[in-house]
Amino acid sequence: MIVLAIVCCFASATFILDDETVLAIVQEGGPVETASAVFHLTGAVLAAFLSFRFVWRRGLLLSMCLLLMGLRELDFHVKFTTMGIYKQNFFTSPEVPLIEKTIVTVIHLLTVILVIFVIHFFRRSLVDGIRNHRSYTVTTLAALLLLPFSKLLDSGITFLTHDMSLELPVRIRLSWAVLEETIEMGLALLFVVALVQWWMALRGEALETQS
Repeated sequence: MIVLAIVCCFASATFILDDETVLAIVQEGGPVETASAVFHLTGAVLAAFLSFRFVWRRGLLLSMCLLLMGLRELDFHVKFTTMGIYKQNFFTSPEVPLIEKTIVTVIHLLTVILVIFVIHFFRRSLVDGIRNHRSYTVTTLAALLLLPFSKLLDSGITFLTHDMSLELPVRIRLSWAVLEETIEMGLALLFVVALVQWWMALRGEALETQS
């Protein structure tokens, strides 16, 4: 809840700033997007560390997911291809070489398989943790609920301005960007917090066992 409160306060504070300052904060490669990437990569490193520290092999799957999310925040999905690999016309565009389409197809398939494995291995422990009111599962659930909402905001503004050809006022588009970017930053931070909470819970159980 503290993380969500911080994100909400940050988003609210941007409404009192001028347009140029807000744009500098939420633009591609700006401080908010960079913070999101840092939190995702921190979560990836922490999950990998915990997987070796506690022989938690499933942690490597989670680490790979967080790594992919961090790389996406760093715009790796547009840096090495003719166009963004998530664009709808990527596979139909004649501008994209066949080799790129093939490689991206393999990457998409591997990503889907990775997500399926993560869901398979973690869904039961997540449900059990929520039933037992474990803090780290509640935090994880909050991040998972924010994830589709952030993607909806991301695709929503594109749908309105490009597909529907609506001319939105600058302030509305900036406010939309602030909401989207801060939510993405918040969910990245929530994943890190959940991992730390799980680590603390394991340490607490170990101390109880020793005593």
